[in-house]
Amino acid sequence: GLTVSAAAVPASSALSLRTLLLFGLTAGTAGPALFAWSGEIQDRTRLQSVLYYLAQNCPSACAIFGTIACNQLSVDLYPVEVASTAAGIVLSAGTVGCVVSPYLFAMFNEWSSFYILLASLGGASLVMTLGFLRFEPWSKQASDGAVDSTPLLGDK
Repeated sequence: GLTVSAAAVPASSALSLRTLLLFGLTAGTAGPALFAWSGEIQDRTRLQSVLYYLAQNCPSACAIFGTIACNQLSVDLYPVEVASTAAGIVLSAGTVGCVVSPYLFAMFNEWSSFYILLASLGGASLVMTLGFLRFEPWSKQASDGAVDSTPLLGDK
C-alpha cells in the first residue's frame, strides 16, 4: 500500500520506463506465487513470514509500476491521435479488469488458485513484454532519421 506508493515516486523519476515495467511485471509474477505458497502455511518461520508480508504487497507494486509505465508509454506515442487512442485503451482495459476480476475470483474454489492464475498472467505479460515491446523513445527515432511512412486518415 502506502510504502509501495512512497517508493514509486522516486523510482519513477530515477528509472527508465522499461525498468519500471519489468520490475512491476516481475513483482506481479513472483508476488502472487509466493503469496499463494506462504499463505497456506499455518505455522510460519521468520523467513516465511517475511516472504508472506513482502508477497502480500507485490500486487500493488505490479499495479503501481505497471500503470505508470503503461500510461507513460501510451502517451509517448507519436502522432498525438495514436497517443490519445492508446491511453484510452489502457484506461478501458483497467476498467474492464476491475469489473471482471471479482467474478473471476468467485469462480475459483480456493483463493490460492486465483493467485496462481495472477502469477501465470503476470509471467505471460513479462514474456510478451521482453519478446515484443520495443523501448525506443520517439526522440531517439527522430534523431536517427526515422520517417513516418503510414500517414493517418486525417492527413489526407
